[in-house]
Amino acid sequence: MTPFFLSHGLRKGRYLSTDALCTVGTYITRAIIFRRNELLTGPLITIGLYIGVVMIGGAWLGRRLVDRMSEKTFLRILEGLLVFFGLRLLLWPSD
Repeated sequence: MTPFFLSHGLRKGRYLSTDALCTVGTYITRAIIFRRNELLTGPLITIGLYIGVVMIGGAWLGRRLVDRMSEKTFLRILEGLLVFFGLRLLLWPSD
């Protein structure tokens, strides 16, 4: 989704919020499907809630960091991560 969002001019906070919204939609869809197939148990829901709280804290801290960097730095970091993970998938696909 990153290249699509960047090509439509989303930067920094707008990019992060749009990506987060899409991710939440994906997780809600997965939870519904897992629940319907009786794969989502009480302990898994509890673990998911704990992880969600930690992710909210991380998102808050990350937003503070992104607000302080320039748009150019943000794009360089994002593009660097895309290249790194793309190469990782090509060179070590089974990991």
